[in-house]
Amino acid sequence: LAALSCICVKAYTNFDAERDALNIEMATTTKGVDKVTIVNILANRSNEQRQDIEFASALKSALSGHLETMILGLFKISVQYEASELEASMKGLGVDKDSFIEIICSRINQELQEINGVEDQRMAL
Repeated sequence: LAALSCICVKAYTNFDAERDALNIEMATTTKGVDKVTIVNILANRSNEQRQDIEFASALKSALSGHLETMILGLFKISVQYEASELEASMKGLGVDKDSFIEIICSRINQELQEINGVEDQRMAL
């Protein structure tokens, strides 16, 4: 599992946050929402580049279901994403044991402390 955490998207060479935001805006205002364009842009940008695009709120209103969850997850840094997934795994009447175990057992202590720190910050708000 440790090898899987090393997989990452490389930075897009011709990255332009404003151009990407404009293309995403056009994709969200198109009749029926152009999901392919949104996925193609975001899946080919590094996490750092996605942080610069700042278009998550418009995407939240334009998308739904699993695609919305996945796309909005791309805008989080990994520790924020893992914290939200861990919280989701414990939400409701039971525990999603598979997700919970995968996150807890595949992280080193430092990573778990970072996840806990994100949760502490969120609870303080």
